[in-house]
Amino acid sequence: MTCCHEPRCTHGAAPFFGRLLISLIFILAGVGKIVAFEEAANSLRSFGISGAEIFIAIGLVMELVGGILLLLGWFTRTAIWILMIFLLPTTLLFHGFWNYSGQEMALQLSIFLKNLTIYGGLLAFYSFGPGRWSLDACRTCNKSC
Repeated sequence: MTCCHEPRCTHGAAPFFGRLLISLIFILAGVGKIVAFEEAANSLRSFGISGAEIFIAIGLVMELVGGILLLLGWFTRTAIWILMIFLLPTTLLFHGFWNYSGQEMALQLSIFLKNLTIYGGLLAFYSFGPGRWSLDACRTCNKSC
């Protein structure tokens, strides 16, 4: 990490709002799995996955922890790894548009591309850091923000 006074960390609002927007999808999905846990488990079972409850629990923890850490800009690179590890197999296993046709194929392709776009945003934050309005910047500079 670099100090928040270096050029790559001088922008405050844009990286913060970028982290907010990307993290929201993960946080809301994690909360949704808590609220509709059995429905989410049934959805996994429909793909022939046994032990669905365990996978749903792991997924919701990854979404919530990764999403909250990304939102706060705290241990941002760790958060990004958590979210990328969650997102890649989820995208490939559950949104394989090549297995569908017609409108369902179009829907799955849209979700697949959305997830790739999110992955790209995560890679950008991994490369350029969380920005000045982040707990990582505060921690790195040893000052309160």
